[in-house]
Amino acid sequence: MAIVLNKQGKVLLFINRRGYAAALWCEQCQKVQKCPDCDKPYTLHMEQRVLRCHRCEAEKAYTVSCQYCHSQSCLALGQGTERLAQAMAERFPEVDIVQMDKDTCPTWATLKEKLSQIQSDRPQIIVATQMLVKSHNIPNLHMVVTIEVDKALFSKDYRAEEYLLQQMHQVSGRVGRDGSQSTVYIQTAHTEHAIWQSVAGHNYLTMAYKLLEKRQQYSLPPYSQQICLLLSGPSQLQLIQFAETIRNSEGLRHYQSFPAMPSLVAKMAKQYRVVLLWQTEDSITQRTLVACLRRAKLLQNAPKKISWELDLDPIDW
Repeated sequence: MAIVLNKQGKVLLFINRRGYAAALWCEQCQKVQKCPDCDKPYTLHMEQRVLRCHRCEAEKAYTVSCQYCHSQSCLALGQGTERLAQAMAERFPEVDIVQMDKDTCPTWATLKEKLSQIQSDRPQIIVATQMLVKSHNIPNLHMVVTIEVDKALFSKDYRAEEYLLQQMHQVSGRVGRDGSQSTVYIQTAHTEHAIWQSVAGHNYLTMAYKLLEKRQQYSLPPYSQQICLLLSGPSQLQLIQFAETIRNSEGLRHYQSFPAMPSLVAKMAKQYRVVLLWQTEDSITQRTLVACLRRAKLLQNAPKKISWELDLDPIDW
């Protein structure tokens, strides 16, 4: 980085997590501080001195006091754009640090101001989330460093590897656009993974076809159609029991389905979320099943505290 900056170049540090730290962990009871309404770890925003839930946006004042055992022993774990930008400012005090994320660019006006700033000819370190990796031309950008991208390799979402592949090729494409010698560094504990070979070889299509083959092997979209029934309510047990009743009801039990399971967002704003997922081989069967679900008396007469919605070929569930 120092070599690039000394040559009046720019460096992009890509980390797809905003805030100062990903979690606040108690050294005494070893629990992570969580939003009670979503069961999601709070993200620490040090500049604002708040703990914020990035799911429901609830927040509370930052303190090292544990919400469970009340000891004064909470530590900030992990890093986000804010912590990374602060560390770069300490390491390179003479260099402009530009932080670009939802927190620093909440409006179109602030985004335009940041985009104008990175057009400068001065050496810069740009710390950014995915908002900067698509379609932006950054002059004199000669180095990209991607940080903590391995988590996508262990995601519950079967599309995660596809998204990671796209993202890595996009962020790598920010450097060397003027034809100059540039470098991309990827921080990973799994250097043998085929995705990194694809990125290193600038070979998107080969990996994309491999991911398609994996989808076909497990009959996942686009080699099948899916229907998602999302149920929300105050009791997860009640939701799972109600979902299983629907799944095994007359007229629905002969369709291929998966057992009721928590949504990828299992709780939001005090409401638990459970999904039923059906998979069909063709769109005609999919439409027939949707019609059956819309007519199902069990859904029409769902308990008052349970809400539901149908999603065809869901992206998130």
